[in-house]
Amino acid sequence: MEYRLEKVEDLVFFKLLDQLTDPARVPWVEPIYVPGHPCYEGYEEASDAYRRLRKRLGAQDEDPDCETMINGLLQHGGALAMEMFRCGVEYGKRQALSDE
Repeated sequence: MEYRLEKVEDLVFFKLLDQLTDPARVPWVEPIYVPGHPCYEGYEEASDAYRRLRKRLGAQDEDPDCETMINGLLQHGGALAMEMFRCGVEYGKRQALSDE
């Protein structure tokens, strides 16, 4: 497989976010960061709330505490996604063994 040199979970993650530089890779994955998808809608909601908060605070620049919260949540979500992927692979292996 052409994508063996990169971790498949990273390829899947970035394809889901529509950030893969070669969109033809991992063709079995569809981006989820598209209008109408809950991930897209949730991110847009959070972005809108951030803009409203900055406006209420009278902030001209990015608020460092908000940036820290957003980045922390994005890191949390990424780590959770990677662990879910790992569990899915493990589940697939166990299912294959139980079918033998």
